[in-house]
Amino acid sequence: MTDPQSQGPPLSLQPLQQQARALFEDVVRLTSSRPGCHPVARDAAAWVATFGEPMRVAVAGEIKCGKSTLVNGLVGAEVALSVSDDAQDRAMEEAGNRAMATGQLETTYVLTELVHGSPPGLVVHHRDGTTRSAPLDALHELTVRRDPADATLKEIDRVVAVLHAPLLADFRLIDTPGFNSVYGHDAAASLNLLTSTECDRADAIVYTIGNEGLTGIGQEIAQRFVGGRGTTLTPMKAIGVMPRINEIWPSLVQERFRDPETDTDPFARARSEIDTLLTTGGGRGLFHTVVPVAGLMAEGAALAPDDDLVALSAFTAVDDAVLTRSLVMAMGPRRFAVHPGLPLDPAVRQRLLATFSPYGVWAGVRAARDRPSVPELRRILDERSGVAGLRDLVRNHFGARAGAVRVHDALQHLLRLNRNHRMRMPESHADRQVLVDVGERLDAFQRGHAIELRLIDVLGLYYRGEWRPRPAQTRDLLHLTGERGPALADRLGLPSDASPAELRTAAVALSARWAAASAGSGLAAGNAIATLQRACDEILHTLDGGTAAP
Repeated sequence: MTDPQSQGPPLSLQPLQQQARALFEDVVRLTSSRPGCHPVARDAAAWVATFGEPMRVAVAGEIKCGKSTLVNGLVGAEVALSVSDDAQDRAMEEAGNRAMATGQLETTYVLTELVHGSPPGLVVHHRDGTTRSAPLDALHELTVRRDPADATLKEIDRVVAVLHAPLLADFRLIDTPGFNSVYGHDAAASLNLLTSTECDRADAIVYTIGNEGLTGIGQEIAQRFVGGRGTTLTPMKAIGVMPRINEIWPSLVQERFRDPETDTDPFARARSEIDTLLTTGGGRGLFHTVVPVAGLMAEGAALAPDDDLVALSAFTAVDDAVLTRSLVMAMGPRRFAVHPGLPLDPAVRQRLLATFSPYGVWAGVRAARDRPSVPELRRILDERSGVAGLRDLVRNHFGARAGAVRVHDALQHLLRLNRNHRMRMPESHADRQVLVDVGERLDAFQRGHAIELRLIDVLGLYYRGEWRPRPAQTRDLLHLTGERGPALADRLGLPSDASPAELRTAAVALSARWAAASAGSGLAAGNAIATLQRACDEILHTLDGGTAAP
């Protein structure tokens, strides 16, 4: 089996990527037969291939923060929910084999990539450059180190898992080794990964955080990737995720026994912690947002056999107070498993706890009271776990951003390469005029998409700390650049039902605010503000019935 770099159905590209791909294909056509243009032809062809690749999403974080369980939920839910009724039994059995190796010790020791393709299987890449194929059920032994003395896994550079999973047609998921490992080699491997091309190549990074927030080591590691090139952990491409908030629920319920006013929703408690993390905590300036999820619940929704989801309905007649107490009181899960007044065999109850977590069992039973079908119950649990929303955030927000960033980077690279190569070429060289023509085409494309491409530079300037606008300006900046949503109302900071007149009034006012801000600003800030003013003018042009202004 070969590593499928671009298997699966053709991607649906954003208009900007479609146009850039057509341009770069023209560049390849113009230069590929001209010996003097070889570097330009080679790099343009490489970018054409890149435009067609799924976005790369790296999952990173400290050990034992639920990282690999989160990967299962992200990918497995799509696999399970896409299966037809008559194929579910077989598909869920296969999905169990596809699950990322998770356990009570360190879960991911070797970098693992999940890609869309067929036939299913593994491609093992060794550090000496050799590769070999393996079945999917060998994933655990190839990625999890069980003995500190076992050096076998040090010989493996990465394992590529090839799956038929619709989600992976949109992005390629990379599960990295955890930081702060008890095995010193783990931390070094993961640190090297993030400081090398791997996470630099990633279009988005999902960074897992414990329920207590970023630990001291977590802050230290995270901050190492701010500054320098400054693009690894910034809100431009990084999402923080708390994937184990299901573990908060038992203590909240016990608090409520003492104080009836206590809110037992673990998501509400987590969001309070997240507000602190993003304002005064270690996550400030690192993440676009931080999302709370119940990872084990999502994994269960994705990969549990149908019988386990059906089993949840056996508890629908149990009094809610009895069910809740059996899940959270002294002895916790063991009490639920051995409780004499509950239905089902104790072994089944214990399996449900291990599969969904106590919170997941409680949420699943409540959902089952409405008598949904098994596929519908999977969907409900996936949605209520928070993973469905995370999946949409990665796909929609970062997916759209990734395409624009790729075009931006490709254009800058090829413009620079073409210019430098042309300047070294004698005036009389037969291929020089070809490079002149290529440069003119690239320049014309850049002018035609100037605002969209320059807004990426503005965001980079802000996220690197090279421009520090005032708080009100920061709010305007993040809306206008699309960080709070791509619709015109989002970009103007208005409700989604704002009228055209309200949109126009807001755009005029926003343009005036940026015009006033330009007075006395430095060169970098002045250029950024000028771009933001032009973005407002472009919105006004659109509202007045024109197409997007160049």
